[in-house]
Amino acid sequence: MDLRIIDYFLAVVEHGTVTAAAQACYITQPSLSRQIASLEKSFGFPLFDRSAEGMRLNRAGARFYPIARDIRSRVEQGLAVMDSLGAGELNLSVACPPTVLEHMLAPFIAGTGSIIGDVTEVAPGEVYQLLDRADVDIAFGTSEPPVKFSRRSLMTAMVAMQCRADSNPFAGRDTVDIAELQDHPVLSIRPGSAIRRSFDSAAAARKIRFSYRNEVSSTHVAQALAAAGRGIAIGVGPARYDLDRIPITSLGAPVTITDWMAWDPDHYAASEIGETADHLVEWLSPRMEYLGMEQLASEGA
Repeated sequence: MDLRIIDYFLAVVEHGTVTAAAQACYITQPSLSRQIASLEKSFGFPLFDRSAEGMRLNRAGARFYPIARDIRSRVEQGLAVMDSLGAGELNLSVACPPTVLEHMLAPFIAGTGSIIGDVTEVAPGEVYQLLDRADVDIAFGTSEPPVKFSRRSLMTAMVAMQCRADSNPFAGRDTVDIAELQDHPVLSIRPGSAIRRSFDSAAAARKIRFSYRNEVSSTHVAQALAAAGRGIAIGVGPARYDLDRIPITSLGAPVTITDWMAWDPDHYAASEIGETADHLVEWLSPRMEYLGMEQLASEGA
């Protein structure tokens, strides 16, 4: 299949008419019409419903549309990779949750230069899907990566409660047992996040149930609500808004999450990615207290 046909198909979808798509692609309308007809003939069925108002995707076209976009995206990504290699430099792409970008990855890139050229923020449950599809070169996740990937555990972060100092029922404490939070208004990240899984798992092990005051998208949002006096925020990372921060334990054991870095072992820059993982762990070491880490982990493959 000629890649230009993909471009023509996408142009028709975007512009809605062959005439507008032809103008955008700098070819004649009859020529573009023939290309679309040729594509449909090769599939054996039409991709558009045609009317006086223009062309709209039918059911088959709607199935092909994300595939066509993926083909175009992969070609552009491949060309960018080859350009960077030709220039003697790496410019790798990353997927990670917003909290990982904010507290760890963005400061690391700013401070070191690194080989990372772009970051896509996604929900924690999606990072390894992007890596598996080769949409990104590296994935940072808060759950253990699939075994087929090379991986490095970067850090173990303590889940902590944060609340206003003037209403802190645990002021002066070094830790708070999870059972002690049961009678307080708790602001938690929504189900599915590593923080929520860890907190809920610790609570379930003690047969404790929480009625959350709010279920929010990130630690930062929970902190903002806590600063407004809406309750006790549950999350990871440093305190904001002059909140008191106290790590949470369960029967003396800290409630934690682990951040992972994963990549394809057959990646053309696998060696450089592994070196970057080592560099990141080294870079994190003096920042442990600020980030609220309990310890650095060293498992890798």
